[in-house]
Amino acid sequence: MIITRDWAICMLFCIENNPENVAHYEEKIADFGEIDICYEKDSKKPIFAPSSQIHKNLSTYHP
Repeated sequence: MIITRDWAICMLFCIENNPENVAHYEEKIADFGEIDICYEKDSKKPIFAPSSQIHKNLSTYHP
């Protein structure tokens, strides 16, 4: 199953998946700075990680 970024954001924040919620929480994530959403082994369990770590460790973190 493919989990989109929008869906992952809604899963992580336990909110309904709709365009308004996605836009609101995308802004919140942007305000965090160098943190982004990703997953390790299970795409249904999104997490936050430093952007630099996500891109340096693609075998561990999946954007």
